Amino acid sequence: MKTYSYTEAYRSFPMILDAALMEDVVIKRKNTNAFEVVYTNNNRSLSPFEVAGISSDITTQEIVDCVKEGRRR
Repeated sequence: MKTYSYTEAYRSFPMILDAALMEDVVIKRKNTNAFEVVYTNNNRSLSPFEVAGISSDITTQEIVDCVKEGRRR
């Protein structure tokens, strides 16, 4: 997380936005107020069920067996 002073951010705001693409950015004022600039992709789905997939060597049959065993309990 990079931290910039209010003056730095005011002088070079486009640079701050570019930095926010890579990591979170904090802008601090003299009175200790801090503001966080975080990149968000508005084209992304907002569903909480949208999760990244994983690679695994488990077979479909093994998954079915695990589900059946769980249902028996």
